Amino acid sequence: MLVGQGALHASEEVEEVAEILGTGVAKALLGKAVLSDDLPEEGKARGVQIDISGKRVGFRFLAEVNLGGDSKETLRALVPLLERKEDRSWRERIELGVKRWWKVIEGRAMNPAHPLNPQRVLYSDSRND
Repeated sequence: MLVGQGALHASEEVEEVAEILGTGVAKALLGKAVLSDDLPEEGKARGVQIDISGKRVGFRFLAEVNLGGDSKETLRALVPLLERKEDRSWRERIELGVKRWWKVIEGRAMNPAHPLNPQRVLYSDSRND
């Protein structure tokens, strides 16, 4: 799933749909606050776009299905129609990779530097989101 600012008020619904489908969530810059970075990112992209503005549907991504409407309400309506994907192996691999990556970032951020390690400042800021 790729989420943007339109999903800022639909965090629970995004997480529920990602869990049902066993997918990851990638966040556009303005959608960074939708979920924590604990959820992985998707590899193969097939698309269903939900956008409150019909003018923006298909603007950045060619989706198989375009839905006009509020993301929270639309996701709630979709949940009963989704089949739970039982194979979680892909998601588990990605989650492990994300955890490893955050360890690498933390290690780099904690390296001593004079007068200041800029990675430490950015790491501190990014982990507080």
